[in-house]
Amino acid sequence: MNETKAIRALRRGDEAALVWLLERYAGYVNAVLTAVLGADPDREELASDVFLALWTHAGQVEPGKVKAWLGAVARNKARDALRKRRPSLPLEEDVLTLAAPGPEEAMGEREQADCLRAAVLAMEETDRDIFLRHYYLCQTVAVIARDLDMNPSTVKARLRRGREKLKKTLREGGFLDEEQHF
Repeated sequence: MNETKAIRALRRGDEAALVWLLERYAGYVNAVLTAVLGADPDREELASDVFLALWTHAGQVEPGKVKAWLGAVARNKARDALRKRRPSLPLEEDVLTLAAPGPEEAMGEREQADCLRAAVLAMEETDRDIFLRHYYLCQTVAVIARDLDMNPSTVKARLRRGREKLKKTLREGGFLDEEQHF
């Protein structure tokens, strides 16, 4: 069986196709979950949820893009799990009213995001990897240091330098005042 046949069979409800895809991509899904969560006991359950999503949304998955789809779903499920663990303060609905940004604010936010993305992509490869692992994948300094075989203080220093470079870029782009902190 190949991936195209497996997706077609999966769309028809063939469980053997799901088993084939699971055997082929379970390691990858676990690697993505581990990258975000570390050694978390809920990884197996989340991996099962990823493949359940594949089963229920097989019509949305294009042959040849299964690995990318699974990776995105795994990353999103892991990040959702991290968000659920963070303590939050209950807010009364009538206490806090959030207004949606207007067109000018939304455009400014997009421009700022584009500037930030360009600055991150312009970083040296190792610094970019550290930055994305910490701020996008929510990995701790200890996990990053272990995975990249670095001293944790080196990782912290590279993160600090990266933040300084991003501050400078955002200030030069007019998105951050001198008094504002990043």
